[in-house]
Amino acid sequence: MEIFHATMLRCPQMSVQGFVQALCDLHSYPIAGGLREQFSICYDVFIAILENVEHCIMKELGRDNIDWRLRNCCPAWTFELNGEEQLEFCMLSAMDGNDSLKHIPRNNSRDGGGSYILPRSEVDCWSKEVIGDAETVKTEELTPCEECWKNMLDNRTSKMWGVFEETGFFLSLCHHGSVLLGADMVKSGEQAKYPLAIVSRLLKVFGERLGMGYDIGCKFGGTLAKAKKFCVLVGLFHGHTHNRLCQLQHLGMYLTGLGLEDLETLERFFSKSNALAGGIRYASHFHRRQRITWYLRHINRFESFEHISKFLCNNYHQALQIIETEPALKKSMRDLGVAHEKEFDSWLKEEATYLSGLQREPPEETVEMEYFARLVHYYALDLIFAQIQSRSKCKKWVKNEQRVAMRTYRQCLDRLEGLIVSRIFELMKMNMSHTGYKMRKHIGKALQARSQAIWTALSQYNAAAAVLKPPRPALQWERVVEYAFLADFDLLRDVQQDMSQRKWAAPAGRKAMDTYFKICHAKEEIRRLNIEIRRVITYMHTEDIYLQHHEKALVTTSPTLALQDESMDIDNDDIRHAVDSENDDSDDEEQEKAINEEVEAIMQISGDNGRD
Repeated sequence: MEIFHATMLRCPQMSVQGFVQALCDLHSYPIAGGLREQFSICYDVFIAILENVEHCIMKELGRDNIDWRLRNCCPAWTFELNGEEQLEFCMLSAMDGNDSLKHIPRNNSRDGGGSYILPRSEVDCWSKEVIGDAETVKTEELTPCEECWKNMLDNRTSKMWGVFEETGFFLSLCHHGSVLLGADMVKSGEQAKYPLAIVSRLLKVFGERLGMGYDIGCKFGGTLAKAKKFCVLVGLFHGHTHNRLCQLQHLGMYLTGLGLEDLETLERFFSKSNALAGGIRYASHFHRRQRITWYLRHINRFESFEHISKFLCNNYHQALQIIETEPALKKSMRDLGVAHEKEFDSWLKEEATYLSGLQREPPEETVEMEYFARLVHYYALDLIFAQIQSRSKCKKWVKNEQRVAMRTYRQCLDRLEGLIVSRIFELMKMNMSHTGYKMRKHIGKALQARSQAIWTALSQYNAAAAVLKPPRPALQWERVVEYAFLADFDLLRDVQQDMSQRKWAAPAGRKAMDTYFKICHAKEEIRRLNIEIRRVITYMHTEDIYLQHHEKALVTTSPTLALQDESMDIDNDDIRHAVDSENDDSDDEEQEKAINEEVEAIMQISGDNGRD
């Protein structure tokens, strides 16, 4: 059972049936119909024993509180020390939905979710039927890219395929990769109730100063109260497919406190967890949640925590490399005539002010333009060219003619932008691991068709740009297909101002501005890593002493539990040795002495009580 359990967690594609058939092959035994059911029952008993033993140990350690796991999920965030500098965020995390873990309904009343998966009743407390439409509780903040994302549209997320009971899984992770909470998406798409339920629990447990990355954070932030300083952000990759004004408000590159975090942890996580889908599609409700929960436990224990030192060291090296580019930034500033770095902050504010002024067409102008278009169509049908020429001298006619030309221009620009967005996502999927050959061929054909569509859209854009007064410069194919990010599209929307005279609109100025903010975040990352590294090392020393203390107390009262406690201590030693090996080059005797003193002080304060 232990071999199957460990192998299944490392290789989620493995099923009970496949393992039983492999055992039969090894022993040259014919495959009988009831062996899978018998093995499954034995495995359920094995899991029940593991969970019962763990519950007894956690109770002896004073860690049986329902929120204890969440409060102590990541030592780099949760193990705060006395006298340390306060960070901008007490935790950075990300959340997103995934529709790979769909499930065909089967009758089973058992739960199996543990502390990792929120109960359906808690999630449903945040449904539209209970709290009303999220649109009615929005703040006054704008969501300028609401129409570009299908999971922002209620009519796209309210229903899902009727054959499935659970249509996916919604998950949140801290930015080090530790699993926080999850929730089943039931007979629906990515509705607002799932992130709202998770955020509600996180605010209850951690309080204020939480930063959460979400691909539609610009809309989701409008449904949350700001009383507890909860900050909704947009991940780096998804953020660059948002409206530029949205980027300035929600993208981590331009906000303080994030360091080098991209908030795209879940994209990497889902690329691994998708392997679970085949083994749970037709499982019972209980076994589905059981497999998911144990996989999440395994990730926390053997992936996130064991590799946290490598994560911290890699980020430290990356931050130092970015800071080394500061002389190149100084040279760019001299070339651009920028006297002080603070000018980049003013550029950002100036750009935000400019983009905020690009409002949508007023309703009265829309009506006038529609009327103008119908008049043109009417005159064209009757071939009354003389009347058209006489009418064209009317000021209102000329004004609306220019408005219609502008609208056509913007519509062509929107279409071109949409095709570029699709191209970016398809190119990303082409290079994503676990994308099969057939899918790659399918995406390749789609990209070929997309290229032709981009050619057509580009021709339409250039034709519309030439009609404007004054004409807008044409775009070249070479420039369009090289777009990796979409910020430059928003600078094309206004033809009333000459953007070439603004330093922040020039490519060199934008590159220098982004380099400046990247260096600022690298320095933030160094400050945060200095705190997180101390927390992690102190936690491991404290945990080692704490487990040994309780092991000695349990030897006389409960030897069997003492043995299990000892195994936890051994696991902690293995992780500590792995961390020490990562940090051999950076050991410092004075730092080690200070940490040991802090550990002793913590143990004196905590006594025999478990950490909160």
